[in-house]
Amino acid sequence: MQSNSREPLIVAHLESRLGRIVGGWRGQASKTPVNVDVVEFSRPPFPEVRAFATIGLSRMPLRSRQSKKMIRQELLWMHRSGTDAPDVFGLLCGVVSLCAKGHALLRGDVVELGRPFGAESRLSALYATQPAYFPDDFAVCKLESGEPCVVVWLFGVTSREAEFARKEGWDRFEQLLLEQDPDLLDLRRSELTGLP
Repeated sequence: MQSNSREPLIVAHLESRLGRIVGGWRGQASKTPVNVDVVEFSRPPFPEVRAFATIGLSRMPLRSRQSKKMIRQELLWMHRSGTDAPDVFGLLCGVVSLCAKGHALLRGDVVELGRPFGAESRLSALYATQPAYFPDDFAVCKLESGEPCVVVWLFGVTSREAEFARKEGWDRFEQLLLEQDPDLLDLRRSELTGLP
């Protein structure tokens, strides 16, 4: 699959940390006004990891529920290879369809999936945050228009973790992540301890 020529700055930004685009899917997620590509990258900076991102979601400005500002964003997903991986295209297009209702994904947002990623996984929801495994400058890039585009990292959480994040807020949840340091790219990881 060719890089999306309509977003050369986003493509260059993502490829600078994840390697060249090596494949992907092009299509229109249901009920979205824009075509969104889901692409895979050749060289994530972690061993035995596959990395995927949307390209094209940023053409649709999304409103922050908190500040009411308009935000442009793309989605990032990574998982360890060799695990019972989800349908990444369906997963990310499902999130794009939710965004198409007009609201940006904010740090700490949770997207319920209704079922685990696979037979070996307890993870059944997505958590949105900054791409923590990368340098700070990876979290935002400039579009051709000069507007910023936020890279939103999605990773899997259990239903109890999702509930904790919703009730206690992203700062308390991410503090637990810092303290326990789970492998967030492992779809078979254990649930965090100390949850109510």
